[in-house]
Amino acid sequence: MDFARLRLGALEVGVVGCGRMGCAMAGELARRGCSVTMYDHTDFTRLRALQTLQASLTDHIDRGLLLPVDSAGIMGRVSVAETLEDAVARAKIIFEAVLDELPLKRELFGKMGACPDGKVKVLTTNTINLDVREIAQGTNVTVHGCRFLYPVWFIDEVELALGLGENGPSLKPLLESLGFKPSIYSGIRRRLGDAEIQAADEAQRKDVERRRRMTPAMSAPDGKPPDAGAQSTSGLPCSVCLDAPRSALLVPCGHTSTCMDCAKKLNPPICVECRQPIEKLLPWLPSAQQAWLRSTAQA
Repeated sequence: MDFARLRLGALEVGVVGCGRMGCAMAGELARRGCSVTMYDHTDFTRLRALQTLQASLTDHIDRGLLLPVDSAGIMGRVSVAETLEDAVARAKIIFEAVLDELPLKRELFGKMGACPDGKVKVLTTNTINLDVREIAQGTNVTVHGCRFLYPVWFIDEVELALGLGENGPSLKPLLESLGFKPSIYSGIRRRLGDAEIQAADEAQRKDVERRRRMTPAMSAPDGKPPDAGAQSTSGLPCSVCLDAPRSALLVPCGHTSTCMDCAKKLNPPICVECRQPIEKLLPWLPSAQQAWLRSTAQA
């Protein structure tokens, strides 16, 4: 379903934790029409968040799961806040996605509860191992469990563990309005099997193909997606050989630091900028991005 067309008043949400899970949650919420503000306590992770998200979107386009116009719309609905207070102030509901450590989560929710208007927010945790009541212990807030099932993207099912508080009953219908299928945690953690993930991907591909046929201009003429980092590194030489132009997009980190030949030779296969393992290489061609922009402007 083309959730972005629904928008539903562009529900404002926050995602706290800009790691891989947080970026996936932010992207999926934005795909469903939400206006998303991300936050992380480190400058490095905040700076990397949009690159990580863009790399995922480019990979999804490459696999036929999104159209280029979808990527542009999702990126346009995601921003990164410089402070926790700013992230909380912008959002009606907060989805937490930090490391699954009890002291860390307690400290974070205590800080969010102390933010202006924090007590009226719906605060949720993506924990898989912790009791939401233990997370809320010692804080002045109610915490609800809202677990996004891996791999998050294109998955309707979410797992709820409602805490004590008056805003708990509103969480399930709110998620349903976004196209999610929430279920109440029953003591056994739900995990999707490979067949279920493949079925979700295939349903998404069929929807993308349907929309592609209806509106051909929604697809890039050269099959390449736009890239948010094109202007920042366009024309720079490969950081390894210092000769060839940068032409490789690294997934999942989203950096474009090397040419494709050097990227293939990295041993071990880790990004030369952030040292994160490389799972996939995609071609990154600034000229293709510019052609896409020209074609959409003329459409």
